[in-house]
Amino acid sequence: MQGDVEAQYTLGHFYNTGIGAPKDSLEAVKWFRIAAELNYAEAQFSLGFMYDLGEGVPQDNIQAYKWSSLAAPKLKFRDREAAVAVRDGVESKMTVEQVNEAQRLAGEWRPKTWEVIRQELQISPPE
Repeated sequence: MQGDVEAQYTLGHFYNTGIGAPKDSLEAVKWFRIAAELNYAEAQFSLGFMYDLGEGVPQDNIQAYKWSSLAAPKLKFRDREAAVAVRDGVESKMTVEQVNEAQRLAGEWRPKTWEVIRQELQISPPE
């Protein structure tokens, strides 16, 4: 709640795996999305993967492609390979129009600030 992007991603991971917190895909997506909007590559990849699987969100190839595409260039080694694999796997299920839309969304995407996210989610500042 204090804007620590790595902690937000880690919280999403805990909810996603059920290790350190109760397994809850909706909460995982919430925290992955917050960190992803703050331009945290691991969270962007995780959010793309959740969209690919339809866990905590409706399955959405366009969003899976978009978030995986945003994450891949910022990740290293196996993480980059995994993001590319998700993006390419999703692309194989998409029409040309859907790929174009996902690429457009990724190209137009810009990171948000913690203040903007707090306002959007109506999160009160810590006391």
